Amino acid sequence: MPLLVEVWMETVRNCIQVFLDSSVAGDPRSPLSRIVSPFRETLRASGRLNAYACSPLPMSLTVLDLSAYVGLAAVGAITLNMLLGLLMAFRYSPHRSWPHHRFNYFRLHNWTGYIALTVSILHPLILLFNKNPCFLILDLVYPVHSPAQPLDNSIGAIALYLLAFVIITSYLRIRLGRHLWKSFHFSIYFAAAALFWHSLFTDPALKNAPVAWFDGGKLFVESCLLLIAAISLWRLRHARKKALRAHPIFHQPAASD
Repeated sequence: MPLLVEVWMETVRNCIQVFLDSSVAGDPRSPLSRIVSPFRETLRASGRLNAYACSPLPMSLTVLDLSAYVGLAAVGAITLNMLLGLLMAFRYSPHRSWPHHRFNYFRLHNWTGYIALTVSILHPLILLFNKNPCFLILDLVYPVHSPAQPLDNSIGAIALYLLAFVIITSYLRIRLGRHLWKSFHFSIYFAAAALFWHSLFTDPALKNAPVAWFDGGKLFVESCLLLIAAISLWRLRHARKKALRAHPIFHQPAASD
């Protein structure tokens, strides 16, 4: 985010410079030129606009950085998808509860799944443009022998394949039947577990550095993990209470002589 703000500010500065130069170059005696000339001279005296106009934008975003950001987007999309799915399991009604408005969040749940799968596929594909280490397509499809962090990358590939399996079976849920589809759909928890492992223990710089638990990206993944874990445990407890209410156990006293 700071990089985007910096690039945006530099673009604005360049636009101002072009506007001031063109205004004065057109007719130095025009009213517009008389208005902008003091600002132009002041900005040129500071030397900042000249430096930005003559130097390229400091694009320090690397291929590995871009891949890491896309990976974080995948974590966020899957987290949102699972939260919506858990709300559906609780039969949450957005009309009766917040935001007190009718909308089809089942469709939103489906679309977040499609987005999660798309960015999850894009995340490793970006590595094909990295020079050192160099990744091949086989290293992405079967990363057991990838040039960097093969174990963590293999776990990430498992997460991707499980996510694709969940999305495809969800698309075919009517043909599969509710019981079989629901059994397949629980694979999302294994996909999430593999995804969080990959996101937490993979070094974004691919240098096998120790895990920086308080890094911004790691903190985001940790917060998503804690959120999913807490709501999943809540759902499990709710399901057990519901099962006990549906099948109560009656304790009959022993017969007396």
